[in-house]
Amino acid sequence: MSTRFHAYATRWDDGSIVEEIPARGLSFDLPVSAHGEASFTATVEPGSAWRAALAPPVSGVLITRDTLPVWDGWLVSDDQSGPRTFTFRAREWGSFYGAVPAVAHTYTDVNDHAIIQDVFARARAVYGQDVGLIIPDSSGAVSSDLTINAWDHNLTVEQVLTDLGNTARGPEWYVQATGTLDHPTRTLVLGDRLGATDPTVLEY
Repeated sequence: MSTRFHAYATRWDDGSIVEEIPARGLSFDLPVSAHGEASFTATVEPGSAWRAALAPPVSGVLITRDTLPVWDGWLVSDDQSGPRTFTFRAREWGSFYGAVPAVAHTYTDVNDHAIIQDVFARARAVYGQDVGLIIPDSSGAVSSDLTINAWDHNLTVEQVLTDLGNTARGPEWYVQATGTLDHPTRTLVLGDRLGATDPTVLEY
């Protein structure tokens, strides 16, 4: 039996499926320590309900392999590419925090994983900044000092994650689609050496 990939429109805040998308030309990638992207096209047939469920930037996109969630992100563009046909592009949920300022706090000799977990927790406590991303407890090989000043609005949650990851022996990371088709979830994975994730997957 051949593997089948499916795309779904999801809620912005908790990942619940809203509608299945008749996606064609589906592609996605899962890089380590970078943001994966997905793209596909779909045609709106008369009576289609799914189109109303996809609107950037307030919609999510879930991709499954058979019935297993494998990629999850938020819609960043939808461009009409033909009669009733649209091309969609999404980025995984970690990229949402590229525009979210880190909350002021000082960390002294704290494990890098714990810093990242706390920075996300403080950011998600602010209204409108919680996209349901799960941050499991973990620890790594390196501890750091970090001061986030209240006036440093250019220091985002993503930048803290990137800066700590770029230090010697700093953690690698990616955002993984987890859970089940009935209850899909979004999880930040941290590790000292995660290696390569799955290669780009294409469906035509």
